[in-house]
Amino acid sequence: MREATDSGQPASAALAALVAFHALRSSQLASPGLSDVRDGRLHLDGRIIPLAGLIRDRLTAWLAERARIPADLLGCPDRKVAA
Repeated sequence: MREATDSGQPASAALAALVAFHALRSSQLASPGLSDVRDGRLHLDGRIIPLAGLIRDRLTAWLAERARIPADLLGCPDRKVAA
């Protein structure tokens, strides 16, 4: 799991960290939008999940990479968290 959370692919590392630290299911990984992550917490399925520092770091790295890619090339113009 450490290899996955330390992946050079920011999206993969962020998703692996969410699974490892918060035991999110694959269906939950596909559902959150960027507005569901606020103030260091993930708002998901009626729960508020405080995100570990490692997860916040991985999400920040992924969002920085994603900001450089046009939304239409990502295939998700509504900016879901999972790419």
